[in-house]
Amino acid sequence: MPNGWGGVASGAAVIFFAYIGFDAVSTVAEEAKKPQRDLPIGIIGSLVVCTIFYIVVAGVFTGVIPYADLVKKLSSEQAEPLTLALQYSQVTGLAIFIVALGSVVAHMAVLFVFQLGQPRIFFSMARDGLLPSAFAKVHPNFRTPWVSTILTGVAVGTAAMFTTLDEMVDLTNVGTLFAFIVVCIGLIVLRVRESDRKRPFRVPCGLLLPVLGAIGCLGLIYYLPPTSWLRFAAWLSIGFLIYVGYGSVRSRLTGRSVTKDHAIHNIQTAYAGAWLGVFGTILIFIAHIADIIRLGPAAHSPWLFDNSWWLSIPLFFNVSMLCPTIICRASRAKKTTLSIEESTRANQAIFIACVLMSTCAFYLISVFIY
Repeated sequence: MPNGWGGVASGAAVIFFAYIGFDAVSTVAEEAKKPQRDLPIGIIGSLVVCTIFYIVVAGVFTGVIPYADLVKKLSSEQAEPLTLALQYSQVTGLAIFIVALGSVVAHMAVLFVFQLGQPRIFFSMARDGLLPSAFAKVHPNFRTPWVSTILTGVAVGTAAMFTTLDEMVDLTNVGTLFAFIVVCIGLIVLRVRESDRKRPFRVPCGLLLPVLGAIGCLGLIYYLPPTSWLRFAAWLSIGFLIYVGYGSVRSRLTGRSVTKDHAIHNIQTAYAGAWLGVFGTILIFIAHIADIIRLGPAAHSPWLFDNSWWLSIPLFFNVSMLCPTIICRASRAKKTTLSIEESTRANQAIFIACVLMSTCAFYLISVFIY
């Protein structure tokens, strides 16, 4: 192993994107006739078969091309490993064409699965009030969420025009790993808080598998490039903004429509939004500092104010949208009759939002000056 176990762990973290298509099958559970039986078979069966193929192909590829020759290849060449292996072995003609065609077909199949899963996630979120109702529109003839499918396709196509393969792989990996961590923690919470809940899908080994799953995902995230942490933190902060500004108000579970006292709801969402903003901002700066440490002497000076759009844009949204929303919501609640505890919490939300806004504004101005 040229880079030791650390290299193995880094490779596992990067190649993790090859496994994210299996969970997309779970998004069509509502469309399956017998989801309790079919989904576990489909997910676990395809996972086992594909893992065997991955191991065999990786073993052959490792035996064909020496590591010293592989590192000399460009990343664009390494993205097509089978074609690269055949070229290195001086195999020409129809064999390379067949392998390349198979790679194209496989990539299209994977993209189709993603385009199947993501719109249905948006559909479920919109149905729960976390996104605009347009995402929940179902086509009258095909009975599919056609608006979210089109918007997802446009967004993916636009992102593909301006990003590299490495950037998309890293961002996809860290986002999916974090989602898996949330699922694992959610299983643990539900097992403890709602032990009597009816469970159509059962997970063996009690709390052991969710704990191991969360630890494993955290370990893989650790070995991803810190730049991917920064991009993920930026997207997470934007997600907090959407939730605080829209989802928390229109949610079918915790929105204003299910709350008797709108002032209390404003205080609760403002207070939670303030701490979400703080958490997202701290996460962004931690990822930024980790990326600077990774760069070492190559980092720009002054390194703290090194401009990055993944850093500046979410901070700008905090200043221009998130913090004003929190302050306005808490101030509106204070105009009503509140208890001492509720009034204190509203003041705390305003104070946290003001400090967060000032900090982000100071940093953005400093970046502009330097």
